[in-house]
Amino acid sequence: MKYFIQFLLTIILFIFATAATWYEGSELLTRTLEWKYSTYFSQMINGEVINANDISGLDFFIYAIKFQPFYPFLMMISILYLVLLSSYLLLGKNFRKYSLFLVAIGIILLILSTFVSDSPTAGGKYFNLVLNLLGILCLLNFILFHFTTYMKVKRAAQS
Repeated sequence: MKYFIQFLLTIILFIFATAATWYEGSELLTRTLEWKYSTYFSQMINGEVINANDISGLDFFIYAIKFQPFYPFLMMISILYLVLLSSYLLLGKNFRKYSLFLVAIGIILLILSTFVSDSPTAGGKYFNLVLNLLGILCLLNFILFHFTTYMKVKRAAQS
């Protein structure tokens, strides 16, 4: 039951943060000078962005990350929590698989941080910092989880 409540609250937070991020990012429609730098998906799909109708909704998230990063942070943290909680429930009994999963998530987060590491905006720099911190936290969680589980197994084997 406690995991169900955690799932429910985290999903509600994710949906709220996604809607808020999308709303804040929609400011991109009126910021024509930013179209060249913040419409990555639109340029990939349509080529050059000429008017607001050419802008993809996914670009709103990029704009929000760059200039209003609070709700994108909430989105990222809530989805990461959902992934970690799900993996713990699925793999928690098998500590080796869960440990490897934590390492993989930590490495993925650190790799993702390199994509925004050269961002000139404050939001991009904060996002890079948060990705690095979350990646390091996953790796530290791996070390703690692996060490404590290993010690439990070792004590159980000695008994």
